[in-house]
Amino acid sequence: MEYDPSDGLKEHGLQKRRPDRVFGLSRAKSMDGYLKAEAFKDLRHSPFPNSEMLYPFLILEAKSGVGGTGFEAIETQTAFPIRTCLKLQQDLRQRSGVPLDPLLWFLSFQGDEWRVAACVINNNRYVSSPGELKHFPRNSNDCTSANI
Repeated sequence: MEYDPSDGLKEHGLQKRRPDRVFGLSRAKSMDGYLKAEAFKDLRHSPFPNSEMLYPFLILEAKSGVGGTGFEAIETQTAFPIRTCLKLQQDLRQRSGVPLDPLLWFLSFQGDEWRVAACVINNNRYVSSPGELKHFPRNSNDCTSANI
């Protein structure tokens, strides 16, 4: 997975991490005309180099139920991949002028406990669970999660 260079992971010595699974749209012939249009020529459409997957909309991450590291570790591992996928959608919105709201679903589980989060971009706020609000000035993700 290639992260957004503006996150500065390399400069801060942070290790790149990949989620267990990422799902997105498949490249179809009907989309090729749009993707090759002059307006979108230099726009990234996938976080993976040479991928047939476009605009990811679902990330899955799992940890073992026995001696697992917990949901905080899962969220830490997937924070930058989520941001990268949302940024792809945000860049498309800005370039196209189409009023779309970037959205990414995040499913995490440890053992038999599952959590579902809808991640959106919202004024520098990141909500990791209902009622709990954390502020990260550089990160403009807003994720709301619920236990299942």
